Amino acid sequence: MAMPKHTLNINKTSYDVEVAAGTSLLWVLREDLRLTGTIKAHHFWIALDVGMIIQPNNVKAQMEGGIIMDMSSVLKEQITIVDGQIQQSNFHYYSLGYNTRGSRQH
Repeated sequence: MAMPKHTLNINKTSYDVEVAAGTSLLWVLREDLRLTGTIKAHHFWIALDVGMIIQPNNVKAQMEGGIIMDMSSVLKEQITIVDGQIQQSNFHYYSLGYNTRGSRQH
């Protein structure tokens, strides 16, 4: 049975790939296309319904914090297992991302 064909457009370059259903995008990028390096997020778009806003700066801070937590979980979280034992013991192993380059939130 033939695998589905897809075209990925990444940084103005098109890549034609054939991957099995359920294959993660990260696997395709790293293993199939050998694309590695730094991921840069230049813009974020947020849609939310918070009701009546009393403190706009607090809402903005909560949304920015949510973006940082989500990006950290995608890019930095990992669990290392050696001989059936998890190597990380607590949150001091947890590395949060941070916005030093001024990504714009929309």
